[in-house]
Amino acid sequence: VLFTVLIGFVSGLVDGIIFPGNDVSPINSIVSLAVLLPGLAVAVRRLHDIDRSGWWIGGYYLGMVAYIIFAAVSVGISPYDDPSTVGLALIGIGGIAFLVMTIVLLVFFCTRGTAGRNRFG
Repeated sequence: VLFTVLIGFVSGLVDGIIFPGNDVSPINSIVSLAVLLPGLAVAVRRLHDIDRSGWWIGGYYLGMVAYIIFAAVSVGISPYDDPSTVGLALIGIGGIAFLVMTIVLLVFFCTRGTAGRNRFG
């Protein structure tokens, strides 16, 4: 995680130097994509170490995507000037679900691994 944060910080600085005043950050995006797959592999490995399915990560990312879609539809893409109450409620529900999933994964990642073999090896 420290390596990922440091490399992200450096790539952000390089983007700022090469593309000043630009909202697009191609170098940072490429670096983020490069560390995404190894990060997923480490997370799934850790979940398997505590005898949990790797699909918990899928639930986390599904919640994140749902939250982003709710927010985009309710605020940015809505044909109305004001987001509706239902849209704001969906943003709140999606945010709470995403927060709960984040806390659950954090607890899982901090849990001691199973002693000996488990169903994942």
